[in-house]
Amino acid sequence: MEVIDEGINALVRQKIYSSKEAVITDAVRALLELKPGLKIEIAINLYKNRKVSLWKAAETAGLGMEEFKDILSARNIKIEIGGTKEESKQRIKDALDFQRCSEKQYQATQLMYGLPKHKPYCHRFS
Repeated sequence: MEVIDEGINALVRQKIYSSKEAVITDAVRALLELKPGLKIEIAINLYKNRKVSLWKAAETAGLGMEEFKDILSARNIKIEIGGTKEESKQRIKDALDFQRCSEKQYQATQLMYGLPKHKPYCHRFS
């Protein structure tokens, strides 16, 4: 452990990293890229200990909601639906931002190709 600590200090002294925290953050990020299953374990632990909602846990794991729920079920972990108000507001904001973006893209495409003034209902989902 001492060698690792000295290695971290050396990286900071050489100004390769701004702080010990930056070294550790980068190291953990690299570890999670090499071992993506660890993201799932982190997400499960955070969810079980009620640190994050089901939505946030699935996002942390890098999985879709249904896939994450399947993993929880396989491990006999109780699934509780819901989230914080902040998470709900963020999901609504993201959906609205996506819709606005899609609307702008459609308008630009409409001008370029002479499409009808009213976009098809399914356009925003394509």
